[in-house]
Amino acid sequence: MASSRQSREIRGILFDCDDTLCLSEQPAREACKGLHKEILAHFHNPKERESASQVFCNASGKSLRSILRLLSTRHPHALSPEDVEAYVEREVELVTQRLEISCEPCPGVFNALKWARDEGYMIAVVSSSAKRRVLAALRSSGLEQFFSPENIFSAADSASTPSSKPDPAIYRFACQELGMHTNECVAVEDSMAGAMAATGAGIPLIGYTGARQIQVDESGAELLALELERYCGAWEVMTHWDEFRSLMGKCGMGMKDHHEVEVSV
Repeated sequence: MASSRQSREIRGILFDCDDTLCLSEQPAREACKGLHKEILAHFHNPKERESASQVFCNASGKSLRSILRLLSTRHPHALSPEDVEAYVEREVELVTQRLEISCEPCPGVFNALKWARDEGYMIAVVSSSAKRRVLAALRSSGLEQFFSPENIFSAADSASTPSSKPDPAIYRFACQELGMHTNECVAVEDSMAGAMAATGAGIPLIGYTGARQIQVDESGAELLALELERYCGAWEVMTHWDEFRSLMGKCGMGMKDHHEVEVSV
């Protein structure tokens, strides 16, 4: 039996939306300050309220539904299933309205997307957020032109069963719908939850820390980069979209070698 080498080429790039393509997390938080206070008021015990508040603080990359379900599991008396669904719908409405008014693209992302499109990559958005929220952010930031509606995937409402990152289900669903194997794609993520979803689906990861650097500080971005590399297995981490083109070249060669398999003939 002789052997030959086969490898999969990178054909697609799957982008997270919030704070990866668009600077949308901060305006979303501002839009929901009152709503989050209302939710925390359900927790009458001070220790429980503090615990719930901490869950919100550590929720980057996760949907409100997944946060509230976690809180309901820990504190079954606080929120009913009806409460959860009502708050999820209100959050989507509040954030969508805010993002329709104004949402800035991440610096340099326009040129990066134009390059990816012109190079012939299949590009898609894979988000935990509701699709109408994602569409509002893309429209307001001027990035909607790069993505056809059928290439925008929401863990909240694209598949038959809602999920949220770090569950890899939405990435697997997106690849299935796009007709690609997971190792024919690269994912770009800015959070631990999103990164874990991508790598959990077997998709090589490029981390992005630019939004963290803008909204927090350089040390916060450095810590995120370390987490994405050490705990999520990111191939590369970039601080600005100007780095994307060269990183795709580096990652493409590394991933081609990594995914080579022996085929008997």
